[in-house]
Amino acid sequence: MSGFVPHILRRMAIARQWDDHDAGLNNLDKNYLDWNLTQQVFLEYTPTYPLPSISPGIWQKFNYAQADFFVLDCRSQRDNWLEPEGPDKSMLDGNNLGATGQLEWLKSGLLNSIAVWKIVFTSVVTNPTTKQNDGWGAYQTEWNALRSFITTNNIKNVVFIAGDLHLGAIDDGTRAGFPEMCVAAANSTKTSSCATGATGTGGEDDFGQPKYDPFLNWPTCTAAPWPAMSSSRRHQVSSRPS
Repeated sequence: MSGFVPHILRRMAIARQWDDHDAGLNNLDKNYLDWNLTQQVFLEYTPTYPLPSISPGIWQKFNYAQADFFVLDCRSQRDNWLEPEGPDKSMLDGNNLGATGQLEWLKSGLLNSIAVWKIVFTSVVTNPTTKQNDGWGAYQTEWNALRSFITTNNIKNVVFIAGDLHLGAIDDGTRAGFPEMCVAAANSTKTSSCATGATGTGGEDDFGQPKYDPFLNWPTCTAAPWPAMSSSRRHQVSSRPS
């Protein structure tokens, strides 16, 4: 952990989003009783980009060079994952805020973006072959509708950056519909499997094992991850924007 502070926190701007253990209880959703305290602490201790007028809620957007970045709040607005799958079950708008809610904000932002790349930070994985209880795998009706919106409107170069699975992996879009990178915890000290759900499947090549990063000087838990895109596919995605 000592290397994370001088090499990352003191040298780079940090855009923050909460997940369950940042916000409160494990696998929490909109029914958590202390969202007002979570929101208060977040605002008091965390610099942010402009936030919505909705509280609780921390979805935000920023841009850099040829990319727009959308930081989602996958906790405070979500319905409980145990609710029956269907059009009324939502990860992003369980409070039915409609035009003022996060789902419409994301769709509008993607549709109107003129950036080459649209990077979406989701604190839980989109790959449905992984966690079925706490990720997008439990909200497939909404996820498929979002996928359809993006493809129908010919919105290009949408990439998802995810967390919560406690491993590092890449899906080239084979499973979730869009390229996704799942990021391991930066301060992990475990060198064996620590995944919080099924590690799932993905693209073309095997990717990663428990490894030691000499630059940051701590072990990174990347056990049993998804296959990744091939080197030729990575080059294609990174160098040929549509």
